[in-house]
Amino acid sequence: MTGRGACCSPFRNGGDLLPALRACLTAAGNKSVAAKLAGMSRQASYQRLHTIERLLGRDLESGLQRTPLHVAVLVLDARGTAAPGA
Repeated sequence: MTGRGACCSPFRNGGDLLPALRACLTAAGNKSVAAKLAGMSRQASYQRLHTIERLLGRDLESGLQRTPLHVAVLVLDARGTAAPGA
């Protein structure tokens, strides 16, 4: 998929990437706290966050790079297009 919204497509298929990203953003990048918030083991959470970083080409440890992602997740939530169970 290319064009507008292409980067979000892996997050819209009901997987567990969006909840992992949401938890990371809520925890201000603290991966241990994010794992607890997402209800995942740290290893599983870290793997998902690594996948997210690879897919989006973003460093989730950088506040400057997390900010636009946080805005995008808030927009998804406001539009009601978040993944099921989120």
